[in-house]
Amino acid sequence: MTANHALPMSQKQADALRREWALLLKMGYASQWTPAQKMARQEEIATLLLQAGQALPRGMTRQELLASVPIRNAEGGRYYVDLADIPQPWRDEFWAALHGSGRPIVEGVERAAYAWDWEGWVCGQAFGDPAVSGKQRGGDLRAGKKTWLLIRGLELERSLGGGALTKAIGQMSIAREVSDMVEALIALGVREESEELIRGMETEALAALDSVDVPAERKAPLRALAMGLMGRTS
Repeated sequence: MTANHALPMSQKQADALRREWALLLKMGYASQWTPAQKMARQEEIATLLLQAGQALPRGMTRQELLASVPIRNAEGGRYYVDLADIPQPWRDEFWAALHGSGRPIVEGVERAAYAWDWEGWVCGQAFGDPAVSGKQRGGDLRAGKKTWLLIRGLELERSLGGGALTKAIGQMSIAREVSDMVEALIALGVREESEELIRGMETEALAALDSVDVPAERKAPLRALAMGLMGRTS
C-alpha cells in the first residue's frame, strides 16, 4: 500500500503503537502472553503502521535487539536463528543482507541463518573504517567468531596470564565491550602482526604467479585480479 492510499492514523495513535511495540519486548509486559503471541502482536503493529504510511519502530539498542532473538541449537551443534523470531523491520533487512550467503537447513524452520551471521550483522565488523566497509567496528569480536585476530590475541594473552580478550570471550556476546577488545588486540601487537602476515602472503602469491611458465600477457588478468583483491593500485 502506497502513502497515497494510506489508512488514516493520527501521529498520537502511531506513537502509541510504537510504544506498545517496544513494551512487548520487555519481560514485565503482558507476561501472560506466550512469545508467539507477543511476536504476533508486534507483526500486527508493524502492519498497521505500514498501512498508515507511518515509520516502523526502531527504538532498540543493539544489545536489546540481540537479546530479543533466541539462539537455537540444531542437530550437529549448529547454532542458528529463526528469522521468524526477528522483529521487523530488521528481519527483512537481515534477510536481504544474507543474499548469496550460506544458510543452515533446519527441519521445520522456513528461514534460518547462522547465529554468527546474525550477531555480526547487528554489531557490524575489528579493524576497519566503518565509512568504507559500511559496518560497525568489531562485530566479529562481539559475536566471538574464531577469526585469526581473536585466536592470535587469545594465544598471546594466555601466555601473559589473561586479559580483556579472555574475560570478554567468557561473557555473553551482548555483554562484550568491543572497544576494550580492539584496544587489547592493538596493545598485544596483533594488528601489526596481521598486517605483516598479509604483506608476506601477498608477496608469496605474486612470486608464485611470476614463476608460472606462460607468457606475461596470459598472466596479466590474474595479476590484475590479485592486485585488486589486495587493494593495490600500482
